[in-house]
Amino acid sequence: MTALDTVTTATTAVDRTREPDLRFAVRGIPGPQGSKDFKGFSRAGHAILVESSKLVKPWRQDVAVAAVDAMDGHGSWRALTGPVHIVIEFFLPRPKSQPRTRRTLPITSPDLDKLVRATGDALKTAGVYRDDALVTDITTRKRYVVQDPALGHPWELPGAGAVISVFALTEDETWADQPLDLAVSTRFPVPTLPQPIVDFAVHTPLFEADSGFGQVFTVSAGATDGQAMQVARRVLAIVDKRESAAGPAVTLVIEGGVTRLSSVTGRPDTALQSTVSDIATRGPGVGVSVLLADAIR
Repeated sequence: MTALDTVTTATTAVDRTREPDLRFAVRGIPGPQGSKDFKGFSRAGHAILVESSKLVKPWRQDVAVAAVDAMDGHGSWRALTGPVHIVIEFFLPRPKSQPRTRRTLPITSPDLDKLVRATGDALKTAGVYRDDALVTDITTRKRYVVQDPALGHPWELPGAGAVISVFALTEDETWADQPLDLAVSTRFPVPTLPQPIVDFAVHTPLFEADSGFGQVFTVSAGATDGQAMQVARRVLAIVDKRESAAGPAVTLVIEGGVTRLSSVTGRPDTALQSTVSDIATRGPGVGVSVLLADAIR
């Protein structure tokens, strides 16, 4: 299976209003174009400037070759002569200094605009479109390669490179334009609780202990996740040992629990989320409940 097959397979379930006119993956290390090094003066007195990055030339070649292969596979591709929207997702090698146990963003060089410049020039050279000026819309981002499946999306490239989509635009389609900041803001997810916690835990603005809650285990808002896990494991051990709700009531109270246990859609559950979900799901049958309190007094 090719890199593009992996990306395509992972996104086939997504409802698209329109498919790209051309879509392909490029394997290689993206190189930025634009920064120049001064190498002196020519005999005519002109400054000699060369590209700073040695990755520019091989990257442009990688893009051009991948684009030509994609156009050949298209069967009837002709260089676009009208407005073009290009979408480029760059996947950069992860430096050894970056942690491998969580997702991080590449906020150092290469600059995103310089990656786009090198890639756009290669697309024009390959014959995807006749002139750079035809590109009226660009959607792009850069991410690090994520090799641990538990930390990545199935549609992300498993190695360095880019996924490029090309859309031929029409003037009529611009009637569907909306403010770009609105289009961007809709992509930011709202953190939510895992579904088992939504279904079985109880939320309260204020928790005040009384005899009705039985044996109470509390996690304060200032507790670390490690400390919270210690408490949750003690409660889970009770759930595991009990066979019915005949014993005394047990309540796990988590202060600030809605915030602590919420995460963005798509992110794998943390150990704490999984443990509390297990307690919330199985606990009611054996007299154990989970209470998410905004405050404890």
